[in-house]
Amino acid sequence: LAVLNPHLLPDGHPSQTLPGVGVAYKLVEALDQAAGGQPTSPNLLDLAALGIVADLALQVGDARYLLQLGLARLRGCRNASRPGIQALLELAEIDPANLNEAHIAFALAPRLNALGRLSDANLAVELLTTADAGKARLLATQLEVLNNRRKLQTDQVFQGALAQIERDPSLATSPAIVLANPAWPAGVIGIVASRLVERFHKP
Repeated sequence: LAVLNPHLLPDGHPSQTLPGVGVAYKLVEALDQAAGGQPTSPNLLDLAALGIVADLALQVGDARYLLQLGLARLRGCRNASRPGIQALLELAEIDPANLNEAHIAFALAPRLNALGRLSDANLAVELLTTADAGKARLLATQLEVLNNRRKLQTDQVFQGALAQIERDPSLATSPAIVLANPAWPAGVIGIVASRLVERFHKP
């Protein structure tokens, strides 16, 4: 019935740079307005903020606005209805009152993303939507284990990639560095590639 794509908006529109989570939020907001009554969209601002930062979205216009509203909601400790976020913050040893974009980018998002890299990403949906504090703690602990495994695998693959280059320095002299190993887990290849770009300044 419709194509919701912010890139179809005119240049300079504040919603043009919205990531998928922002588009989803705007859809709920529009449905709220159409339905009248008590809006539900403000209850989703915390999730919108998590998604905007985790998706590395350009933080301008509506994306920045939604992020600031969502951060305020997260800092306000209004997570009783979202014990999964509370459990994540506790495991990451983050005080909600001081939460900022860096905490999401470097502590919360990697934990959530570890599921999609190493396991079933649906567990993240369960974590963020459950109202059961016990289940939230259990799921957050699973995330922590997977995130630690993801970090270990990333380090192992990175060291393996560097070892390949050390054995054959010509690999680093071409316009792009191409490396492979059938044992490398696909879920961490992108992270390692980014590290190699930082190290060698080549794709």
